[in-house]
Amino acid sequence: MRARSRLSVLWRDRAGRFSALKTATLVAVTLPALLLALRWSFVGLGARPLNAAIHEVGLWGLRLLLLSLAISPARAVFGWARGLLIRRMLGLAAASYIAAHFTLYALDQRFQPLHIGHEIVHRVYLAIGFAALLGLAALAATSTDAMIRRLRRRWKQLHRLVYAVAVLGLLHGLMQAKSDITQPAILVGFFAWEMLFRALPARRQSASAVLFALALAAAVATAGLEAGWYAAATNLPWRRVLDANLMPVLYGPRPSAWVGMVALAVALLATANTFISRRGRAGPSAPEPAPLRG
Repeated sequence: MRARSRLSVLWRDRAGRFSALKTATLVAVTLPALLLALRWSFVGLGARPLNAAIHEVGLWGLRLLLLSLAISPARAVFGWARGLLIRRMLGLAAASYIAAHFTLYALDQRFQPLHIGHEIVHRVYLAIGFAALLGLAALAATSTDAMIRRLRRRWKQLHRLVYAVAVLGLLHGLMQAKSDITQPAILVGFFAWEMLFRALPARRQSASAVLFALALAAAVATAGLEAGWYAAATNLPWRRVLDANLMPVLYGPRPSAWVGMVALAVALLATANTFISRRGRAGPSAPEPAPLRG
C-alpha cells in the first residue's frame, strides 16, 4: 500500500491532486523506451541491435536532460511556471535512460566488471561518459524533497553540476558518434542556446529582438562546432560541412538548420505571446461617442 502511494506522486501534484501535465509527461518519457523495445522485438535494429539500442537510449537520455534544462527558459519567456512541476521528472527520466545506456553497454561486454573497468580507464570517451553517469546519479539521488531540506543552500550548489554533466554527456556522444555527429551536434546546438540564454540579463531574456539574435547565434555556433569537430577529430573536409550548412536545398538541413528553426520558433512564439498579452492588458477600445444632434 505504501509503495502504491509513493508511485502516485508520478501523476499527482504537491497538493495530492491528479495532474494531467505530470501524467502526460510520464507517458512521454516512457514512450521512447517502449517504442525501441517494440522495434527490437518485431522489426529489428540492424546487424548490431544491441549496439544500436545502446546509442538510441543514450541519445534519449541527453535529450531529456536538455529538456529539463529548457524549463527555466520556458518559464522566463512564456511565464510557464507549471513547467517546474515536471522538471524533476524529466531529470530523473534522463538519469534512468543514461543508467540503461550503461547497463546495455555492460550487457554488450557480458557483465565482466574487470574488463569494463579496463575499458573505461583506457578509452577516453568511456571515461568521460562514466563521469557523466556518476554525476547524474549523484543529482538523481539528491533530488528528493528530504535531500533538499537536508542540504539547504548546498543543494543548489550541488545541482549546478548539471551543466558540467551535460557537457560531459554531449562530449561523450560526439566522440562515440565518430564519423556522423548529426544527432549529437543538434543536441550541442540546443545546449548552446540554453547556455547563451542563461548568460543574458534576466530583464532581456523575453525580449523578441534578443531571442531572434539568439536564434542566429545558436545556429552559427552549431555550424562552427560541427565543422570544427570534423576538422579536429576526423579526416573529412570541414569546408564541405560549412558549405552544406549554407546550402540546405542541395544537402538537406544540417544540425545548425534544425537548431536555428527551433530557436526561431521560440522567438516567434515569444513575440506573439507578448503581443497578445499587451492587447489583453489594454482591453477593448471604448466606443466613440455619438454625435450630438441639435
